[in-house]
Amino acid sequence: MNERRELPPVQDAEATLPGYAGRPRDPQLEYKAILANASIGIAFTRDRRFTLCNPKFAEMFGWKAEDLIGQSGEVVYPSRESYEALGQIAVPVLGAGRQLDVEWEVRRKDGSTFLCRIIAKAVSRTEPQRGTVWIVEDITSRKRHADEVARLLREQDAILDTASIGICFVRERRIVRCNRRMEEMYGYAHGEMSGKPTAITYATETDYAAVEKAYTEMARGQAHSHVMQAKRRDGTLFWERATGRAVDPADPARGSVWLMEDITEQKRAEEELQRMVAEQHAITNNVVVGIAFVRERKVQRCNRRLEELFGYEAAELIGASTRIFYFTEEEYAQRARTYEELDAGGTHVREQWLRRKDGSGFWCRMSGRAL
Repeated sequence: MNERRELPPVQDAEATLPGYAGRPRDPQLEYKAILANASIGIAFTRDRRFTLCNPKFAEMFGWKAEDLIGQSGEVVYPSRESYEALGQIAVPVLGAGRQLDVEWEVRRKDGSTFLCRIIAKAVSRTEPQRGTVWIVEDITSRKRHADEVARLLREQDAILDTASIGICFVRERRIVRCNRRMEEMYGYAHGEMSGKPTAITYATETDYAAVEKAYTEMARGQAHSHVMQAKRRDGTLFWERATGRAVDPADPARGSVWLMEDITEQKRAEEELQRMVAEQHAITNNVVVGIAFVRERKVQRCNRRLEELFGYEAAELIGASTRIFYFTEEEYAQRARTYEELDAGGTHVREQWLRRKDGSGFWCRMSGRAL
């Protein structure tokens, strides 16, 4: 014969707490504790009048809890029209046993208004006439923040859309977002560069690796700038100037913003200028006559032959007044008539007894023209 064994009674987890001693639960006490300590407003209505509210709800609307009891729900709305408008939305929803969830402007006792999120539901789904529970959260600050973020995004989009240079946001060396100008510079269709690694924009792997140091600089709060050749989608190269800065140096994971400028024409112009200057230097330094460029009667630049004619060392004449070439102030002053001819676009030619560095003189034929 099998012996029947009794199973131990199942204990509530609360029964293991010190001081429990088998006390029965008090749902009403727990319910009051929830209402008293909730960080959101909670209110009950029946026939559109308040029957109960927690301290947070009363505080939000500037009332004492006991003063709200029996009041029409209309007292917490800016106007009767607002109250009725919400009613037209709420009645069919609550009557069908569904939950209402809206953002609505409400009014404090002093007449000031604020934006809140209202969640409401019938106390009994089968008996809506038993009343409604309302949960209210002040979302004014959150809404203001969201509106500010939306405004900043609109302004950012306007900047990106109208900028004449390429702009892109990079995270973990991938293009998160860029403007249309950057896509045009690199030969990509609208939206095609998003998500692509930044490596697609570099002419060589060596260039790509070299820019790694930029992220170290940006993490220290510094801006990084470089000029190098970049690669378009079709493989052709162009010169670009890129400047990058971390979005938040304290948090490098948030990425960086880069400004890209196509400077191919500028680079070509600079190279052409350098070529012309080199050719000019080759000419001036190999002719058998002295040549000087003068501004405000001071030597800006001259060739070696001029320095030899007057007995000066290389570059010794740079910045010197042309007065040193004349023996007397009177002779120097006569030069004023020279500039009248030059200003008229003519060429001034004359022969003059001039002075060398050692004090000796020589006859010199001078020819001058305004640049």
